[in-house]
Amino acid sequence: MKTTQTIHTAADLTGLAARIDRFLPQTQCAECGEPSCRAYAEAVAAGDADIDRCPPGGAATVAALSRLLGRPAVDSPSPPTSPKSPATTESPETPSPRPPLQLAFIREEACIGCKLCIAACPVDCIIGAGKLMHTVIAAACSGCRLCLAVCPTDCIDMVAPPPGYAAGAPSLWREFSHAQVGEFRRRAEMKRERDAAQQTRREQQAMQRRRDAMRAEIRDAVARVRRRQAQAGRRFVSAPMPHDSPASPAQPSTTPPSSPSQPSTTPSLSPSSPSQPSSPPSPTPSQSQ
Repeated sequence: MKTTQTIHTAADLTGLAARIDRFLPQTQCAECGEPSCRAYAEAVAAGDADIDRCPPGGAATVAALSRLLGRPAVDSPSPPTSPKSPATTESPETPSPRPPLQLAFIREEACIGCKLCIAACPVDCIIGAGKLMHTVIAAACSGCRLCLAVCPTDCIDMVAPPPGYAAGAPSLWREFSHAQVGEFRRRAEMKRERDAAQQTRREQQAMQRRRDAMRAEIRDAVARVRRRQAQAGRRFVSAPMPHDSPASPAQPSTTPPSSPSQPSTTPSLSPSSPSQPSSPPSPTPSQSQ
């Protein structure tokens, strides 16, 4: 049964999720139905998930979260919603039916170097390169089993932990030491940050490819127009704007051209000589008779 707890601010919710996360074994197995232990802690803090959804944590986690949150421990917990693992019936009064902890082991002769297990590992404990052999860092493996489903050649086996696997100060869970739980959390956070950065980089590269393709299409279109205009014998010029009127052609001048200076036939009077009266015309013979 889900119970809600009043959270006044986002900071309160974040702080409560961090306290819940400390009582989770950090295997990052997703058997709770959430993609990570941190996501499950946030769901519990928001009242969206019960406190009995962590099979690796078992009764120890249920009891710790019950004390922290003041929620009653569920006698008959509901099965996990994730299809990755079978349902379990864990509670503080019921022993955990889970098998002993096992770690991933890659049979090298069957590995094809596909890198699918590297991408699936939430604690980043598998090393290798494309088309080369992969191997598991046993000390960093949390036994989440997420790599089994993605292996195309079924070359991953689950084996017993090596001697000294959980050496060191004990944690809330007998399978892991306190240092291991902290290491699982650190490696998972680093893996999530790296995956987020890679996703951002892929999106930016895809956007840049789209921009480059658009620029290439524009360049090709301009080149086609220029070729067509060159074949038509015209230069490539920008089209005039609608408000631009073409210049009117020059009109021929109606003023006749000036002729070269001709000597004047009209006698001119010199201003220095006085005017002389003209002599009368001589009479004709008929007039004299």
